Amino acid sequence: MTELIGRHVTDEAKGAYRNGTRIRKIKIREGDAHRVGALGRVIGSLNVGQLGLSAKFFYFVVWDDAPRFACGVAGDVIEALS
Repeated sequence: MTELIGRHVTDEAKGAYRNGTRIRKIKIREGDAHRVGALGRVIGSLNVGQLGLSAKFFYFVVWDDAPRFACGVAGDVIEALS
């Protein structure tokens, strides 16, 4: 894979979507660059459940329309494609 722009991890948190999982954005928040329906791929994940956030996992993804950029997203705004 081409070197990615943006800080990210490639770790896989236990119970999270595995690296390489195809995902779709299902929710949008103010300031988000990608709209509902955007497609991408997981490249890393962190367990943030202990922080009291709305999502248990935080993911690093590469969106299909920006394949060189690593982006961080909360797990409650994406779903795995079957």
